[in-house]
Amino acid sequence: MTWPIRVIKESPTHIEYEISYGKGSNLEQRTVKHTHPLTLHSYNQRIFLVPRGSTTAFDPESSFREGQDYDDPEPVMQEVAFWYRAVRLAQSAALVLKNPTVLLFVVLAGLAMFMFGMIAQSNWKIIA
Repeated sequence: MTWPIRVIKESPTHIEYEISYGKGSNLEQRTVKHTHPLTLHSYNQRIFLVPRGSTTAFDPESSFREGQDYDDPEPVMQEVAFWYRAVRLAQSAALVLKNPTVLLFVVLAGLAMFMFGMIAQSNWKIIA
């Protein structure tokens, strides 16, 4: 949810604006750091997207592949953290066998595979 606010003062690195977060609250003057405004095609408006409480505006250049810094390790660390959480969640779900029939099936399937391996080894001399 966004709403437009008039920028009071703009410099190459900062914008200044006044905002009221509710009907009863006072006007609050904020100064926010920015890099590039979002400029839509065929419009002459410069749009700065500022999350509530943030000190920096959204940088649209960072959303495009051409503007991303490939030496920056932060996206890689975020992706690795996401996959570690997914693996940890899958492991915790796999280790919790609440249904005893599932546990019995897993044990019997493991025993059957072990026995098949022993029979295959004795008949075909897999291990010399």
